Amino acid sequence: MVGAGLLTWLLVESVIDMADPANSYSGVSWFGLGPPLVIGIGISLAGVVLMIVMRFVSPVFWSERPTVADPELVHRKES
Repeated sequence: MVGAGLLTWLLVESVIDMADPANSYSGVSWFGLGPPLVIGIGISLAGVVLMIVMRFVSPVFWSERPTVADPELVHRKES
């Protein structure tokens, strides 16, 4: 829980810093935000869209298939 909290805090701090265009290398503003934040949001949205498309294109990949490990592999004795 502590790790998740720290990562969430770091994400929020990073978004706040990257939202200010003055903190970017070029100092320009894209849509009123810093370019690194716009690029990060764009890549994240593209990933979500691709994931949703692949969910419909290849549903077998996303289905959970219960399997059982081969007992020979699990209980193999080292010689």
